[in-house]
Amino acid sequence: MAYYNTIRNPGDFLKAALSQQAVSFMALQQSESWESAASQWGIQYLFACRVICKQPSDILPLLADRIYPGCETGIHHCIDNLIQGPRGEPATLRQMAELQIVRTYKPESLGYVWAALAHLLQPDSHIRQTMTSERPVRARNRSDHGEYISTEGFQISSSPLERPNTASSLPSSVGYMERSSAPLVEDYTVRFLSCLIRCVLNYAQPVDKKLPFIEYRDGRLTYREPGVGKPFEAVDDGGVQLMHPSENFQVAILEAKRSFQDISDGSPTVSNELLAQIAGEALALRLSSDANCISAENIISIVAVKYYIKIFHFNITDDFVYHFKTLLPTDESPDMSTYLKVDSTVWFDMRELTGRKYFVRHLLALVAWADTITNSEDSEDSMDMEE
Repeated sequence: MAYYNTIRNPGDFLKAALSQQAVSFMALQQSESWESAASQWGIQYLFACRVICKQPSDILPLLADRIYPGCETGIHHCIDNLIQGPRGEPATLRQMAELQIVRTYKPESLGYVWAALAHLLQPDSHIRQTMTSERPVRARNRSDHGEYISTEGFQISSSPLERPNTASSLPSSVGYMERSSAPLVEDYTVRFLSCLIRCVLNYAQPVDKKLPFIEYRDGRLTYREPGVGKPFEAVDDGGVQLMHPSENFQVAILEAKRSFQDISDGSPTVSNELLAQIAGEALALRLSSDANCISAENIISIVAVKYYIKIFHFNITDDFVYHFKTLLPTDESPDMSTYLKVDSTVWFDMRELTGRKYFVRHLLALVAWADTITNSEDSEDSMDMEE
């Protein structure tokens, strides 16, 4: 059962919860099978967290009022060139050395985007041969989904506004299983995300911006539920944060994967394990007392598999936080505040102009969204001081 493709409303949720004999979050916490690391979670945790996934779309609903045709043009020539993409065929780029790429594309930050992409354009067998170092990694999901599945050969179109409307048949976010000896293609993916997002953020904001800057975060953060007994925790792969003078606020968290793993009807699809992991990350951030999010009820997660990127929005209300641990998944409830609601985009392919354009639009909208929240909060603080 691919949860992400199936559970669209409370009726779907109840039917599946009954068939899966799902239990509450509290019951899982008290069981011997409880997993404290969100990276180990699976389908039972999705039911326990009462997750409902809406159909993926071209534009994330949370940011829809900030995204429109042409909103990405004329901001800076670097962003325009980023959207246009590297010159020539992918084969040309992957045959170039980094210094050749960096000196070919200006400014230098754009060159580093294409240099990072060039690594991901290499055949998977080549990456396995050239990857000689491994970094310490988080505990990964132990569920065995089978052998490594290459991304080669999968064609994932971007933005159905500019192609036939086939979004319902496209893959969404995916899960994977990583063996200790597996090559960490994930490292290359994180580097590509870093260069790509930095390129947009650094040229989308004026140098004399009055509000705090929004920047890419390299360091991984650990989010812990502050509860007693058997709390849980999650670790991200980096993020986008607002650099406030006194403390930083998370605008988006990142999750990078080395491959598509679950296949349905010939196309990659969301694994229950990855969906549970990123839902757990969002929930841990929401509940954490050590981290601040730009919007308490709205957690943004950017998921990348090599050069494919998908954006998730987790809506986690105060009502949900108050009730979710004790509510039984098998208890019928039409009240949407008792569910963890998930919106997501289609996959954006960074090899294609349309994919890059839509991803840039979302990053620009994310900056505008965070700026609006910050400006509103600053105004409220000023009013409080005047009173």
